Amino acid sequence: MYKGHGLGLGCTRIFSLCCHHSLSLSKSASYFFKKECVFIFSLLSSVHHLHQRLLWVLGSSVSTVFRLQQRIHSMAVRNISDVNPNDNAAPLEVRVIRTWQPFLFQNEHCYLFVDSRGDAIEAYGNRRDKALFESKFSVGLCYRISKYLSKKARNSHNVVPSNATIHLGRSTVFEPIVGVDIPHQYFNFMPYESLRARENMHFLLTDYIGRFDRFTSDTRTTSGKRLMKFLLEDANERFIEVALWEEIADAVDKEALVNTPFPCIVAVTSMKVLRFKNLQLASTAATHLYGNPTIQDASDLANRFRERYAGINMDDRYTLPIANILAKNPVDYMEVKFSCIASIVSYNPRRSWFYKGCTVCKKKLGSREDALICDDHHDAPQPKYLYCINCTIADSTGNATVTIFDIPFQSVIKIPCNELVIQQGYTDSMTTPDVFSKLLGVSHMFKLQFNDRAHTGFTQFVANEVLEYVPVMNEVAVNEVVVNPTITEVSDPADVENQHATQPLENPPTNVALETTVKQVPFTPVTPAKIYTTKRQLFALSGEGSNKAPKTNAP
Repeated sequence: MYKGHGLGLGCTRIFSLCCHHSLSLSKSASYFFKKECVFIFSLLSSVHHLHQRLLWVLGSSVSTVFRLQQRIHSMAVRNISDVNPNDNAAPLEVRVIRTWQPFLFQNEHCYLFVDSRGDAIEAYGNRRDKALFESKFSVGLCYRISKYLSKKARNSHNVVPSNATIHLGRSTVFEPIVGVDIPHQYFNFMPYESLRARENMHFLLTDYIGRFDRFTSDTRTTSGKRLMKFLLEDANERFIEVALWEEIADAVDKEALVNTPFPCIVAVTSMKVLRFKNLQLASTAATHLYGNPTIQDASDLANRFRERYAGINMDDRYTLPIANILAKNPVDYMEVKFSCIASIVSYNPRRSWFYKGCTVCKKKLGSREDALICDDHHDAPQPKYLYCINCTIADSTGNATVTIFDIPFQSVIKIPCNELVIQQGYTDSMTTPDVFSKLLGVSHMFKLQFNDRAHTGFTQFVANEVLEYVPVMNEVAVNEVVVNPTITEVSDPADVENQHATQPLENPPTNVALETTVKQVPFTPVTPAKIYTTKRQLFALSGEGSNKAPKTNAP
């Protein structure tokens, strides 16, 4: 027997049996029997006035009843989770929640549908029919969709975990519906610890949620495209950088994100997991960004941040003693700028204190025959000498090796590197100028980031800023400490040719980070017995750091 669904189809099956039994009755009895059947069906039927159709079938053949059964079955609404490739086009009741133009599939225009169960499916149609589709439906409203085709999901850049997609044609029907309980949003969030498994694996794009911390950059690439970056923090204080290309970045209201009351929860969708120095989420054409979305995940995350940082001065969140910074996992905090009050206790005699850099980008110049040339700026003017100081800083809790580049070091030494080399004659990069000794034992505020270079066991941090330390009133601050200026011998010299790293920005973006406060106490810097003899393994040297993001930035 044909397997039907729903109340209407059940009524049809009962009616078919009744018609069969009525053939064995007398003419008068059959008349009253059929009349009673009509009365029953008028009470039971609820699908498109089914009793009117059944009255018409009273004198029809069994084959007509079967065709009617098929017609009613085709009117049954299907769930998105039941859609498979090459299925018959049973109607779907959905809300249209997103639309985008893909990069990789230029002839298509895409949409995202969600049903009452919260499942989603991607739909696409021919790009030339975009105006026709959008005359039939609008993003945000609900429709009953029929006369479509179901196809197999793509081999890459799928936005939802479904094995099927919907192909929309010119004959696809969109009937507006109201009074249905269908979600307005859809997310398939991936936790931080699962991101590595998706690195450069783009079959399924990634949704992610976290607390907006701060913008790290907003620049244009060498090709002229805008690239905006910011940090998201998850519930376990792990950070990841989000990179938005101009198609998405131009739609972001930066001021609104910065000024949103703490905590500002941000959800990003359809991201690629890449590695550019560190793990990074890169936008695609399908990416959408939602600030404080009205979903339970966002509400729960916001409550966790409020509880964790209740009563804490967020402006000083990452002002920590050196020992506390060293206890952090560099993989999770690579993009975070820590602050610590410490002093320089020695300079590394095995590392050169300056290099010849490009006047435009400050990168170290490479040798080309008899000339020094910047790989990115061949026409740059005469190179200049720039600081690259490798030293040890210490506070009362511990010590750390730090690289301080030109602008931060010049801000405290008060002498340009060019002047020391050219005018004062310190042309030997391995001989530390005497003037450097005046900084030994003097307390400064260091803004530190974990170093992302390959020799991470040797240089632990890069100092983006070095500021004069102004002690709080009534605190006994030790501004100058007698430190033995004797340089500790290095047991494992570093490769001088690889000593330079990416320079900090000359005009770093305004720090809008919501950072936790740790009260600093007076301290006396400690000079360790052997500063450079022990290499601390901060990273797993798996070669991942050498991977670069592919040039293709979005589907």
